[in-house]
Amino acid sequence: MTHRLIYFTNPGFLSMEKNGNTGKLLAIVAILAGVAVGLGAYYLYDGHKRRQAETAVENARLDSIAAAERAYRDSVTRAEEERARREAEEQARQKRIDETRIAYESVLRQASAKIRDFGWKYYFMFDFNSDALPELCVVTATCEADAELNIYGMRNGKLKRLYSGAADHCAFYDNGTYILRNMGHSGYQLQEKIYGDDDGVKAVTVYEHEIPIERWGEDDYRNPTGQAVDGVDTDNFSLLHRTLR
Repeated sequence: MTHRLIYFTNPGFLSMEKNGNTGKLLAIVAILAGVAVGLGAYYLYDGHKRRQAETAVENARLDSIAAAERAYRDSVTRAEEERARREAEEQARQKRIDETRIAYESVLRQASAKIRDFGWKYYFMFDFNSDALPELCVVTATCEADAELNIYGMRNGKLKRLYSGAADHCAFYDNGTYILRNMGHSGYQLQEKIYGDDDGVKAVTVYEHEIPIERWGEDDYRNPTGQAVDGVDTDNFSLLHRTLR
């Protein structure tokens, strides 16, 4: 005798089991969808931040380039302005030198014309006011008694006689910041300091001494200080041109 096993299937149970699996699947799908959305949002936000950072870096780079270009243009402009200023100063300086040389040449010609037949005439140059534009010192004489020193300089673009004094029986000595006039005759000695100030050129006595006649044969003169000045004949412009060029 054959026995059969008959299985009864509960449709409700199957339905519950099926519905349970579906719910789990949907939950998983929902979770995955949420994760995907979250990841997408994260990557979108991260990409936005990266683009912002990249934009900031690029803007900084462009600003740096622009600043460097401005600094370069400013430096070029300053260099050109400085060069133009130096050129203008040099042109002005050369103009003053040329005007001074021409004016001094006129003075020397007049001195040469004054002393023709007898006497002597010479000149030297000394910067009394330290402006790099030396004054012209001219000595003329028809005899020892009437020898005189005249000093000329340019003031406010015009030639001016700054000093006039005796030059008989004397020699001149360069003491750096002033000229020493050393005069000696018949037992009398006078030393004067000729110097520049705001008003022009002045002289002040620094030593004066008279030797009694009975002692004239003695060497009782005071030695001058400084280096003796070598004068140049007023017909010779070489010293003038060497000094003012």
